[in-house]
Amino acid sequence: MVGFGYLLALQFGLSTGAHHHAHHEHKKQIIHKESDIKLIEVGKDVVFDFELVQDDTEDWSIFLETKDFKFTPANIGEVHVLGEGYAYLFIDGVKHSRIYSNWHYLGPLKYGSEIRITLNSNDHRTYSKKGMPVERVYILEDNKEN
Repeated sequence: MVGFGYLLALQFGLSTGAHHHAHHEHKKQIIHKESDIKLIEVGKDVVFDFELVQDDTEDWSIFLETKDFKFTPANIGEVHVLGEGYAYLFIDGVKHSRIYSNWHYLGPLKYGSEIRITLNSNDHRTYSKKGMPVERVYILEDNKEN
């Protein structure tokens, strides 16, 4: 597992990997209506971030790093256990899939796509801090020089 310093580096857009990585730009803070999602307060300092990694083709994967959060796919749909669960992936505002581990294959993506990930408890509630979902939102930008 990568250290917490790497998490901080990811949050500030720093990368040390050898793969082609997307530049991340925080687009906006998403405001959810209370009726849209069911929230549950984190209760501790759950931290996460993700990096989009492109392979030698046009396909992308997500590398998701967490602190004080454990992926528990075998417990999905069971009772809530603080700091356990899964992530939800949204692409351009549409639910795409659940993420059950640190790596997740996406396939091809268009530049300009909005990628949003939320952390969720075993019982499908979205983790929140101070009433706001624990989430990260990035826009996939082309970082190739023209």
